[in-house]
Amino acid sequence: MNKSGPARVVFPFVGDSVGGAQICSLLLIQNLNRSQFDPLVVLHQKGPLAKYFEAQGQTYEYLPLSTFVGSSRGISDQAIAAALTIPRLIRFFLSERVSLVHTQDGRMNLTWALPARLSGCRFVWHQRAHPGRSRIFNRMVPLAHRVLCVSHFVAEKLPSFTRTRQVVIDDPHDTAASSFQRGEARAALSSELGCEQNTPIVGFFGNLTKQKRPNIFLEAASLLLERVKTRPLFLLFGADRDGLASRYQMHAESLGISDNVRFMGFRSPAEPYMSACDLIIAPAVDDAFPRVLIEAMLMETPVVAARSGGHEEILKHGESGLLVAPDEAAGFAEAALALLEDRTMAVKLSRTARENAVNRYSVKSHVEAVE
Repeated sequence: MNKSGPARVVFPFVGDSVGGAQICSLLLIQNLNRSQFDPLVVLHQKGPLAKYFEAQGQTYEYLPLSTFVGSSRGISDQAIAAALTIPRLIRFFLSERVSLVHTQDGRMNLTWALPARLSGCRFVWHQRAHPGRSRIFNRMVPLAHRVLCVSHFVAEKLPSFTRTRQVVIDDPHDTAASSFQRGEARAALSSELGCEQNTPIVGFFGNLTKQKRPNIFLEAASLLLERVKTRPLFLLFGADRDGLASRYQMHAESLGISDNVRFMGFRSPAEPYMSACDLIIAPAVDDAFPRVLIEAMLMETPVVAARSGGHEEILKHGESGLLVAPDEAAGFAEAALALLEDRTMAVKLSRTARENAVNRYSVKSHVEAVE
């Protein structure tokens, strides 16, 4: 461990994906006070995250691992993964003179916990999702000196013995970014879709997983199409990580709305597309603290979200967005109709939402809290 100078802080990542955890982590890493902290980014796999970091000018060290604790549920598999990773990570701690390790997702939390403690390093466990039920989780989380939680919803789901170590800190966002020129964004998207610029556009932003509830979005779209004069287009932006896209496409066909639905795939950055939408529907349940809501707020695009998980900590119903009962397509359709028909209300909500997001989710406030 360092005895003088900035503390060497390791930020380890698997490297096989780029999501909210990685984006937030990079904002933290690049804005740490260098007189106090010396960040070292570690990737275990070269893939999408390596390309993302390189594009952002972030250096990293490549430390290949063939397996991770938490990648499977079997006790024997977990033990094998630990046996394969612990010696290598302990050697890494000693050679790099590490003072602290700050993990960002489930596999990294579980894989680095024991080596960090065996090496005498401080260990910060960042919990960004509903923890679920896991024996290995309950055995490893007590090793953390601090457990950072992205929301009170997440904190309440953790074992009671972690209460004295918990800290709830909002994720950071680039609040300095202005909303994209809505007219230009709308023109570009309308051109891609081959529709008139005055065609209403309702967006869904999230991976096509069961938790995100794209089926509820489609069912709400079906109900909404029965009630509007000008038929909207319903766009689903997100990666098909679970191989369910074809199922949802068939669902749209069964509802008779496939002509008004487009599966847009993963787009980055998402903000121009958010800015081009008239509103966004977020039907996900038990989402810890979804970036999509805050990104939409910053783009001044009104949001209808499920009254579930971290949504209730981000949006205030009737002030910065609309919250409806989870899994009730009719409720989403009703709220969406209200925003499409009453643009004065939609503008008022979206402007308040942006003001709230700018005041609460700045990079500066996040970094200061973590430091």
